[in-house]
Amino acid sequence: MGMVFGKIAVETPKHTVVKSGDGYEIREYPPAVAAEVTYDPSDFKGDKDGGFMVLAKYIGVFGKPENQKPEKIAMTAPVITKEGEKIAMTAPVVTKEGGGGEKKTVTMQFLLPEMYKKAEDAPRPTDERVVIKEEGGRKYGVVTFSVE
Repeated sequence: MGMVFGKIAVETPKHTVVKSGDGYEIREYPPAVAAEVTYDPSDFKGDKDGGFMVLAKYIGVFGKPENQKPEKIAMTAPVITKEGEKIAMTAPVVTKEGGGGEKKTVTMQFLLPEMYKKAEDAPRPTDERVVIKEEGGRKYGVVTFSVE
């Protein structure tokens, strides 16, 4: 979906290359609006990519978009996935009965097309698991490779 013969055929975020070296780049990306879902993979039978379908339905990849307009939103690349982040220890420690064990979560994001400048510009999702948020500017290290 969106990739043909190694060429990306969907919108990708604009960026500036801060530094490049042998097979890598440090890229700086401007602020963007994202649709995201955070979930426990066990909700999707252990599939860490289970949130993809939730977000794809929001933008209308498989039919009628699941947002309040309903407005079809173009797919972009990349899809961003983050495993649950560690949180620094604080005091006091509060305990409760039940609940049992720490859940691992995954957050998956679709960056929305550049036409959505603010979170309120994007159509409201009808699925309460989908959150629309503004992402600040960020830097990423990118490794280039070939599958030849």
